[in-house]
Amino acid sequence: MCGDEPVRAWIEASRSGVVEAIESALPPLLQLGESAASASDAHGLSALHHAALRGHEKACRYLLATVGMPPDGLSGSTSSPLLARIQLPHERVTLSRFTALHVAALQGNVRAARALRSPACMGPCMCPG
Repeated sequence: MCGDEPVRAWIEASRSGVVEAIESALPPLLQLGESAASASDAHGLSALHHAALRGHEKACRYLLATVGMPPDGLSGSTSSPLLARIQLPHERVTLSRFTALHVAALQGNVRAARALRSPACMGPCMCPG
């Protein structure tokens, strides 16, 4: 999916954490007919995953509140990490079965993790920090 230029630009903008870049990358993505939530890189990581992975709290908040990306969206899989662990107890669970919150927490990005775990942050955010 990442071969299309608007998708690549969307992912790169989210990786950068610059909200203005993310805002600029959104219209071409939508013109392509791609959903912001479903657009992902070759590994199945969404824009929110990339922002969380790099600890970009403001970008995470923007993607959640303004773009409406789901905080519990899984990358590259239709099952949750817990369900995968129960169904396949001996299989190594990779980032392809993690939410953006899991990715942020695993990387030690506390502020991004807080933005992703708080239901209050789904709308106008009143969270401290």
